[in-house]
Amino acid sequence: MPVPDEVRCGVTALMGAPQLRFGAFDFLITAEGWVFLEVNPNGQWGGIEDHTGLPIAATVATALARTT
Repeated sequence: MPVPDEVRCGVTALMGAPQLRFGAFDFLITAEGWVFLEVNPNGQWGGIEDHTGLPIAATVATALARTT
């Protein structure tokens, strides 16, 4: 399911204000739209990586290691 532009912009603004590099966002998707629940400094994404084969751990590590 594609992320709506208004959700993408909201996440970008929330991460950009305090210059955060990583956050695990929780949403509910209802008939009325996306509902923001919370953002965690380290969410439970290991199962997603195992299921999809996406290199989530490596990508997070690379992002956190950047100095700029």
